[in-house]
Amino acid sequence: MQQRHKSQREHHLSPKSSPQTHTAGLTAGPDIPGHMCEHSDVDRVLRIDDGPRIQFTKLEYQLLMLILEHVQDDYVSYTDMARIVYQRELNDNLLLLLRKRVSAIRRKIADYGIDIVNVPYRGYKASTFSRLSLPYRRGYRAKQTRIRST
Repeated sequence: MQQRHKSQREHHLSPKSSPQTHTAGLTAGPDIPGHMCEHSDVDRVLRIDDGPRIQFTKLEYQLLMLILEHVQDDYVSYTDMARIVYQRELNDNLLLLLRKRVSAIRRKIADYGIDIVNVPYRGYKASTFSRLSLPYRRGYRAKQTRIRST
């Protein structure tokens, strides 16, 4: 039983995640300009700038890592996300699901000055708040705000 469990863990490791382990099972990367990151594909966690480990669901983690792998590119297309993460063709329902998952990811990484920006009608890209224009630079979009009635 333990041998089967171990082989399942090894199966989920990507070739990019095996070079160096830094902090208790975490591997260096992905490269986000201005930040030091470590991750674990097995546990689906990301650690940014020596902060606490951020836990993601399986789909959130796959989407986040796909977007971060392309941080130097213009964006990752909706079609590529649907094909790679969901193994399906993009449709309106899947696009809505992508938007919900990306919103959940944004909330988890906003405190570290990182955002996932929508490239209208195309896809998503990762960026740091310092590279964004206001009001996004302050992280308003990622944080829940409460409107008070008078």
